[in-house]
Amino acid sequence: MGKTAALRKLTRALNPHRYLVLYQAETDFGRVDLYRGLARALGVEPSYRRAQLWRDIKQRVHELADSKQVTPIWIIDEAQNLAADFFRDFPGFLNFAFDSRDLISVWLVGHPALTHTLERAAHAALASRIQVRVALKPVVERERFAQLITHALKSAGCQHTLLADSGMEILRQAFKGLPRQAGRILCTAMRLAVPRGLNHLPPRPTRSNSERSTSSSRSGCRQQPEPRSDAKCLSCIGKLARRL
Repeated sequence: MGKTAALRKLTRALNPHRYLVLYQAETDFGRVDLYRGLARALGVEPSYRRAQLWRDIKQRVHELADSKQVTPIWIIDEAQNLAADFFRDFPGFLNFAFDSRDLISVWLVGHPALTHTLERAAHAALASRIQVRVALKPVVERERFAQLITHALKSAGCQHTLLADSGMEILRQAFKGLPRQAGRILCTAMRLAVPRGLNHLPPRPTRSNSERSTSSSRSGCRQQPEPRSDAKCLSCIGKLARRL
């Protein structure tokens, strides 16, 4: 499960009467564009002046907290792309009532480069406000990796064993258990297995497909599998890809 899939899982369980989830992934812009996107998500007409924009957003956050007892959760995905000036003045934006109230929860989600950015001395004020840090590690252990793949297949509608233990181990070794890359191998292998009438993935085709995917990744090219007309198969493949 990647970071975005984990976010979907976490936010789906939140009470919509208590939390307002605001997801934003367009981060490779200026800080004013980010705040304007937040304003629109909150139902506020964004001002062109940053000072007025801040005041309008914070007033709306106050209204949600005091009138509806709703806490906005602002999820900023791909946060490693945020500009340095955003990190510098963000603590000021988070200051509500002399720092006496926590009215909005902000989740900064990104690649490991985000951690290095927040560890810089210039961003110490922001780093001191972070209450929880979570790092998603690659799933490399055999048992955990098998559980991950089995769960994803069942969630996608697979009712039988698709991979033997040897095939699962080949898959794990191909990309050291990274879910998204393992998902690419599985999806392509399933597309190749359907025209052969197979109801499982034998180890040899899985190995061949993993080698093909590795070669494609190294060369920077993504091979496109032949399209299939089997709607049920494609639906299962699509669901599997989303879960990994």
